[in-house]
Amino acid sequence: MVAGSCFLWVILSDQGWVSYPRHSEARRAEESSAAKRPLATIPQHDAKEHDFHSPPHLPRPAFCAKIGAMPKRLLRPTIGHILAVYALLAAAFSVASPIFEAPDEFQHVYVVKHLVETRTLPVLQPGAGEGGAPYGQEAGQPPLYYALGAMLVAGVDMGQTPPERNPHANVGNPMQPGNKNIVVHTPAEAWPWRGLPLAVHLLRFFSILLGAGTVFFAWKIGDGLFPGRDALALAAAAFVAFLPQFLFISAAVTNDNLIIFLATFILWLVLYWFGPRLQRAPAWPEALLLGMFLGFAALSKLSGLYLWAIVALVYLAHAWFQKDWGDSLASGALTLFAAAVIASPWFWRNWRLYGDPTALQPFLAIMGARATPIHPRTEFQGLRISLLGLFGWFNIPLPEWAYRVWDIFLAVSAIGFLQGVWRRRFRLRPLRNYAFLILLAAWLGVILLALIRWTTLTPGTQGRLLFPALVSLSILLMLGWREWLPGKSWWLALPPTALLALSLFSIVWVIPAAYRYPDLISPDAVPPEARRAPITYDGRIQLVGALAEPTTVHPGESFELTLYWRKVDRVPYNASLFIHVLGRDFEDVAQVNSYPGWGNAPTRDWPPDQVLVDRYRIDLPGGLETPTKLVVDVGLYQLESGELYEGFLAGGDKPPLGILTLRAIPAQPPAPEIAHPTDFRADDLIQLAGYDLPTQTFHPGDALLLILYWRALSPVPEDYQVFVHLVDAGGQQVAGLDKTPLDGWWPTTLWEPGQIFADAYPLPLPSDLPPGEYEVRAGLYRLSDLARLPLSSESGEVIDGAAVLTRIRVGP
Repeated sequence: MVAGSCFLWVILSDQGWVSYPRHSEARRAEESSAAKRPLATIPQHDAKEHDFHSPPHLPRPAFCAKIGAMPKRLLRPTIGHILAVYALLAAAFSVASPIFEAPDEFQHVYVVKHLVETRTLPVLQPGAGEGGAPYGQEAGQPPLYYALGAMLVAGVDMGQTPPERNPHANVGNPMQPGNKNIVVHTPAEAWPWRGLPLAVHLLRFFSILLGAGTVFFAWKIGDGLFPGRDALALAAAAFVAFLPQFLFISAAVTNDNLIIFLATFILWLVLYWFGPRLQRAPAWPEALLLGMFLGFAALSKLSGLYLWAIVALVYLAHAWFQKDWGDSLASGALTLFAAAVIASPWFWRNWRLYGDPTALQPFLAIMGARATPIHPRTEFQGLRISLLGLFGWFNIPLPEWAYRVWDIFLAVSAIGFLQGVWRRRFRLRPLRNYAFLILLAAWLGVILLALIRWTTLTPGTQGRLLFPALVSLSILLMLGWREWLPGKSWWLALPPTALLALSLFSIVWVIPAAYRYPDLISPDAVPPEARRAPITYDGRIQLVGALAEPTTVHPGESFELTLYWRKVDRVPYNASLFIHVLGRDFEDVAQVNSYPGWGNAPTRDWPPDQVLVDRYRIDLPGGLETPTKLVVDVGLYQLESGELYEGFLAGGDKPPLGILTLRAIPAQPPAPEIAHPTDFRADDLIQLAGYDLPTQTFHPGDALLLILYWRALSPVPEDYQVFVHLVDAGGQQVAGLDKTPLDGWWPTTLWEPGQIFADAYPLPLPSDLPPGEYEVRAGLYRLSDLARLPLSSESGEVIDGAAVLTRIRVGP
């Protein structure tokens, strides 16, 4: 701890985040005033004047004397430190995320594989749908990323059999608890990597390098835009480097990484050659080079074409500011000509193949166009969470508290930026002094508008599509954040530090939890309360236990179901599992269809002689009718045909329906309005609290609909039947109805003490029933010996253990 404290102190002191007293009070006042100067670019010769004012003096700890003598340049935070931490984090993300578990990574890899094996570009196949070819719609993407990747993995044998897809995969729904994996993962993916897994990790390494370039040039832009403000430039670069979603995408096989890098690099070229106030113009070799990289951007992703418009705008702005229309327009034309020469063969190919130079229409035909109207609030929520961190196939979210903190940071930074602009509103002239900062904001606006347009074409607003302008976002946010405590570099360090901690949490917990293989235990370790008579399916798979917690649930709540599976013979297939939760009248109120282990433990790869502990969270609907018994039914089936794998008990008998029973009761029991309250009690166990009878006059053949209101006074140890009898004046039963409460869906052993529920008893009257008066009696009896449960009442009449409720008249 002492060594860590010393290390942190030396880093902070060397960077100026804590410092010794170095200046006079006058100098500090001067620096404090300078810190309140405009947000935008500061000329290099004036950098010292505009530096942050010095933080307060902190005494140097005595125990740091020895460490303080170390070479300070090794400990000072630099872009090198940020890049090193970024590389470690991105590599950890790559290892934590199984192969193909990033958006469209499967298709991106197979575009590269097609290039390696055929040395030709793939062709879109709209008529075949997304599953027509393994590369799907990504065959329509510009080819540069894939060509570079193909050179990297050209010597790797990637095989001919594609990975098995998870047919129950949950794509795009972060609220569903399982099936996060898009493919079935096998031990062949483990280290040391070979074949296709090796190729995927090599391509991910290439993406990580591109991400490192993005971080580096984000720092270069900040350093060039704010000379002398090292902390601001480093904070902006660290924000990019440690953003969890950026790290996740940087550790995936996707052409997003190339366009993000090229966009950041081209923006730096503009800053380097034009200057922060667009006061210079590039020479013709530089103009050609800029055009070359613009062409590369267009060959990376269609959004690279927006950079052409931004660069054209830069040339026009330079010509306007410098009144140099001839040279500026000539250089701009040369740049765009070079870009067109490089990119035009790709667009010409698309025109010949699809009649569409962008290939966007056949791309959307495979991917699928938006079929539902846009809901701005929903789309904003998707953008908000996927900008910070939404892993897997948009189905592994961060904890909700992380998004709450993210919202606060965005709001604080946005307000701070607007506040800074407002305070300096009279000093923002001329605007050309802020030209590059305005350009960064314009680039962010262009990408945001492009994202909105894309959202109108296809579902799913994804934060990663804003990453070509991530450097703009990071600089603007850090400027706004800095406004609240100008001159305090430790304040600038807070957001990147929080993002770093969140990324570590994602690597260690969030992502691994989604793909974790279920626990394996010995057969003797199955908990006694979970053990059941084994059910053997297809002679190969055995269900040896089941456990549900809690056993009492309310509508809208969840319960944890744990199944204990054992392989008793070789399983040559991957069986699908069904879990059905049945409510009243066998209504299917909740269900799960999955490979075991929420998709992470397909049956073909189960180890022998061990029990697989298979856990599921079952969500119940908020509109569940209660009270009721819930029956949990489990089985295995073959997905393609829908055929069930028959299950048998040890003696060859078929198991009964359901392996577990739960009870569902209302969270807030309603207070029923009872037309005729009563107080008949049975051994302080059960109370007949009242009844409803709409009419007192009937005719032969009618149905007497009696509603009884029951309440348990204490837990009922056994099940009782309810009887309703119609008795004539001589005490003879002329009609009757016996049934379990709620038609068997609410047996007395499940009743919750104190809760009243209503139960309907439609008693049919005989068609030859003589006219006259009849008594309606009700009571309970034990199923085991048919003995009635004695009733008593201080105000009501009880005859032969039955409550006399009312008298009715039967007419002719």
